[in-house]
Amino acid sequence: MTDEAAWAGYVARFHDEEPGITEDLLGRTDHDGTDPYAWCVAPLLGRHGTVLDLASGSGPVAAALPAGQPWVGLDTSAGELDRARAAGRTALVRGSATALPVADGAVRALACAMGLQVVAPLDPALAELARVLAPGGRAALLLPTGWPLGPRDLWTYLRLQAVLGQAIRYPNGPALAPRRLARRAERHGLVVSADERRAFALTVDDEAAALLVRSLYLPDTEPERRARGVPVVADRAGDRLAIPMRRVVLDRL
Repeated sequence: MTDEAAWAGYVARFHDEEPGITEDLLGRTDHDGTDPYAWCVAPLLGRHGTVLDLASGSGPVAAALPAGQPWVGLDTSAGELDRARAAGRTALVRGSATALPVADGAVRALACAMGLQVVAPLDPALAELARVLAPGGRAALLLPTGWPLGPRDLWTYLRLQAVLGQAIRYPNGPALAPRRLARRAERHGLVVSADERRAFALTVDDEAAALLVRSLYLPDTEPERRARGVPVVADRAGDRLAIPMRRVVLDRL
């Protein structure tokens, strides 16, 4: 699947059918006792005002913030927003990252966890992100990435992709490569202040294996073939499988 509109439709259906799947998976992972969402928001701590959470999904960023920190989540998916409300995360807006219902320069802290790799189109979303950030404002992005991986984990993912019949990929993957993202950000008055990678560990059991495979965007894979991927991950039962994450910090000039 290469067409932008087709990808957008697929992603919308995926999240309405599997609300909270990303939070369910990443909530099982850790790196030295920290989960990916806490790692994502760490560069925003201590900033005054409401944290705007783009593509907020089921709202895991809200849970990662300190108690009392104001937060507003925005997402296009009714299913994800319903899941967030059920978890008591009620400061929610249904809307698009490419047309934010927010005044210019109104935000000093913005998070986007596991969303920018599929937001379409990407450049308008970055333009909107820059527009709503105040001078000196900061955005923290959490993105999937392909490394760091040890040899055993790499072999597991290669086997999984072979069984699935397609690579694990995202429509904005090439555009979010470090140099390309830095150039795009600069065009919108943003600077990349940090770009880091960290491997979070998933303790594998049958449920975790099924969650991982269900969480993947696989628009060209039949359900039966997806199901055949679960035993590949479950072969690592009792072991810890790396889930590599990338954190990008953007500052508004």
